[in-house]
Amino acid sequence: MKMHDEVDETAMDAPLTPEVAQRGLELLEATYQDKIQF
Repeated sequence: MKMHDEVDETAMDAPLTPEVAQRGLELLEATYQDKIQF
């Protein structure tokens, strides 16, 4: 079993900046639009 700190370190190895957050949102939107046709 891993400690929460270890998981956080691997998940947050890069700082969360507005650019990173915006890029992530765009990727999520593209992925969902691919799988769910509106």
